[in-house]
Amino acid sequence: MGTMTPEQKAQLSKMREERYKQVGKELKLTPDQLKKMRAADDKLQAKAMKIMQGPGDQQAKMPKLMALRPELLAEYKKFLKPDQLKKVEEMMNKQMGMGRGGAPKGQG
Repeated sequence: MGTMTPEQKAQLSKMREERYKQVGKELKLTPDQLKKMRAADDKLQAKAMKIMQGPGDQQAKMPKLMALRPELLAEYKKFLKPDQLKKVEEMMNKQMGMGRGGAPKGQG
């Protein structure tokens, strides 16, 4: 992961804003919940970046990155309603290309 240009940073920021709007709408989040979600995401993103920039190849980093997911869900659990949390988990599974069994598609 190299350094991003100002244009790339702006594009990434715009994409994140769109994603939060969509997720907030889908989950019917309150402004406070959305604020807490952003904070949790930022905290975990910082950890993910530290892993990505650390030593080792991509393959070796994947288990460490995957271990962040339960940590993120635990943060969400503090402020999301059970139905919202369930929907977030479904969205995360879909985003990662995982089926109902939790294994990536094509591997089980």
